[in-house]
Amino acid sequence: MTFGENLKSAREAKGMTQQALAQQLYVTRQTVSRWENGTRYPDLYMTKRLAELLETSVDALLGGDTMNQYAEQQPVLESHREDRVQLCFFGAILSMCLSSLLTTLLTLTNDGFFVKEKLLNVPFWENLLLISLSIVGVVQSARQNMTPRWVGLIGTGYFFMDAAGRMLDTFRYIPAIGMSRTTVQTVAFAVLDLIFAALILCCFNLQKQRLFPAVSGLGTVMLISGVVSCGQWLSYFYQNYALLGAERIQLPVVSTLKRFLLIAGVCGMVLYQAAVLHQKRKRTVAA
Repeated sequence: MTFGENLKSAREAKGMTQQALAQQLYVTRQTVSRWENGTRYPDLYMTKRLAELLETSVDALLGGDTMNQYAEQQPVLESHREDRVQLCFFGAILSMCLSSLLTTLLTLTNDGFFVKEKLLNVPFWENLLLISLSIVGVVQSARQNMTPRWVGLIGTGYFFMDAAGRMLDTFRYIPAIGMSRTTVQTVAFAVLDLIFAALILCCFNLQKQRLFPAVSGLGTVMLISGVVSCGQWLSYFYQNYALLGAERIQLPVVSTLKRFLLIAGVCGMVLYQAAVLHQKRKRTVAA
């Protein structure tokens, strides 16, 4: 029998309703219902409280389940405040990507001859895919179902898309500018993106707990590198303001800031969630 089935049997054996049990645990009746339906797991502390109230053991409640399932099948962030912040975060990314897509579409009306070429541009399709990932993030956050599997898939998708965008842009411009310092730097960032995406997938989806230090270390390096790179580009635009003019600088500056905010935000989110998940997995193993 599963945890939910054992919980329901133990509750009914005590003659308690879901509402009565929920009141003693200071949770909602819907929360108890989710536990019994198997759509959500309580944390380790709550499981011990359940065992005490129902006068049974944790092992008896677990049945055929294992403690490892707790960390993997419940949301990484369980606090309502953290969940709201996460929802706002994905909403902000979605708004940013939509504004970039709208800007791209509006430029199509300026010169109809370039419509086909602009639709084939990397940023256009990159924005569409990022919007899709952001919508998944908003929906799963709103449903309070941002489990490690979803965090891993969304985080991997973001960094894979960033790496693909950087590499394709580089290959497009190499014939014109050659292998300059900027080109090498862009390729290096793309490689870091791919490595980080692979680490996220392994840590969150494949449960490779030993890779947490690598995720934490590389994520921190990428944040610092992103700040330095963004600063270099903004400095370049500032120094060449008079030469390039305001109109030619405005779009690259906005694009640079958006890319930096997007990657820094997703990187920070992944690092925080990886740290929370790491602690959860350590507690379940210790139990």
